[in-house]
Amino acid sequence: MITAAILRQVAPRVPNPDAVCNAINVICPQYGINTNDILHEFLANVLEECGEFTVFAESLNYSPNRLMGVFGPRRISLADATRFGRTAGRGANQVQLANILYGGEFGRRNLGNTQPGDGWTFRGSGPIQVTGRHNTTEFAKYYNRITDGKHTPEQVAHLMRTDLNVGMHSACWVFAVSKRLIQAAIDDNMTGIIRKINGGLTNQAKRMEYYNALKRLLP
Repeated sequence: MITAAILRQVAPRVPNPDAVCNAINVICPQYGINTNDILHEFLANVLEECGEFTVFAESLNYSPNRLMGVFGPRRISLADATRFGRTAGRGANQVQLANILYGGEFGRRNLGNTQPGDGWTFRGSGPIQVTGRHNTTEFAKYYNRITDGKHTPEQVAHLMRTDLNVGMHSACWVFAVSKRLIQAAIDDNMTGIIRKINGGLTNQAKRMEYYNALKRLLP
């Protein structure tokens, strides 16, 4: 479906184009992402979400002001943002921030995070940033079923961050199984797909840049 030469033109920062292309061409068709028409939308969003396959774990290295701006006082107090956020003299305490931002009642209700430390363990992971115990558990069940595996959700969260192939499975699962976006891709509903994946239209222009390049190079 895609070659390393084409991927380099679309996303020159991809660190190992041959390995990424192999993962795309082998894994994506297992999820019904089996035509260029569908691949355009899928890959455009994945490339933006993971910084062209350079980032497989969510970074929370935010300053206090950024924390308050992104998450707001309902998710983190100014005192905790100041205590754990990035300053000129130190990086953010990302473990503490993840457990605050993705824990408590918000984490329980929205992410299925019920155990101490779940916020950090189940921070955004993989090329498309699967977040929370609930979503990770659902993906783990699916992945174990198709691979005859016995991985725990905690193990799968780690693998999404460290193993390209597991990460690609997770991105395909989000797109085709969890969000059910195959038909939207066939219909070229890129804006709707961005909203489903991102929850808004963050970095829409960059996603559309990838999308248009893929349409031109993979007709």
